Amino acid sequence: MPPLRLGVVGLNNQGRDHIEGAAGHPEVRLAAICDSAAHQLANLRSDLDVADDVAGFQDMEALFASGMIDAAAICLPHHLHERAIDLAATHGIHLLKEKPLGRTLREAHEFTARMRRAGLVLHTGVQRRHHPSYCALRRELDARGGPRAVRSARLVMTVVPKERVPGGPRVVTWRGSYEQAGGGVLIDLGYHGVDLVQYLLGPLELVSCLLWSDKGPQAARTVEEDASVWALAGSCWTHLRFGRATKKEERIELDLGDGVLAANREGVWWTGEDGAVQLFASERTWRDAMVGQLTSLSRAIHDGDLAPNDLDTQVPALRFLEACYASFESEGLLGDER
Repeated sequence: MPPLRLGVVGLNNQGRDHIEGAAGHPEVRLAAICDSAAHQLANLRSDLDVADDVAGFQDMEALFASGMIDAAAICLPHHLHERAIDLAATHGIHLLKEKPLGRTLREAHEFTARMRRAGLVLHTGVQRRHHPSYCALRRELDARGGPRAVRSARLVMTVVPKERVPGGPRVVTWRGSYEQAGGGVLIDLGYHGVDLVQYLLGPLELVSCLLWSDKGPQAARTVEEDASVWALAGSCWTHLRFGRATKKEERIELDLGDGVLAANREGVWWTGEDGAVQLFASERTWRDAMVGQLTSLSRAIHDGDLAPNDLDTQVPALRFLEACYASFESEGLLGDER
């Protein structure tokens, strides 16, 4: 099978990660890069040493119509995903689209149906399923009895927005718009966190959800700054916390009764009666995870497997997030205003 010809659309952080993942990939060849800003194209070529024979585009439609790519990695703001889906279906381009599958469950089903009708593969980027640390955590958990052995679980994910970097300028981006982003930390960080917990422990049943803005408990559904979610994975109590903060944090802890398995992007640890020991070490970078995602995409295209990544894993994650928003709203804590 000849290498999959890949185009990367959107050349900020995630786009660069996909390009690094494609470098030297045995099943994928970077064929084109695309960004509406000319300086992004120039900067990326110099920063990542992108070869001269990799075509550059400033318009996604021109790229998709060029005949130069078989698939594209879409690294764009959430509200631009619909256009990418429409163009891909029109021009026969398979997609690896950064999360979320959709801003709502309805939008996700529409995207999936449109691509399936066109006979095209649609995958969603959830790189923690492919990151060496979290893959090692799953192996360690399986060796210690699997999900049934876990008594309780705790996950924390926080991110530092640009406006909270000391000395940095205040930056207002699309993430501050409910219509464009579809929500706040729950649809952003929470999407990754819920997917990771379901990858490790299985389906989640919502117990409770609390959302806050930067001014306190929300009075209307908007772009939440902090979210606390309690859920059950079987009989395992799980607490997930997501927030925008002044310090970035990412960690999951699984209490097995006789000790705790914990992991972040740097490794896996076991803490028992004899203290803590590191079981696995990894680099924080996303390169290996991106390689894994591209491999999954390439093989799904080769096998004609149209949408298992989305239907089997991403729809349940998005349905759980929608249940979180709906639960908070039904308790009378949110108004009708959006």
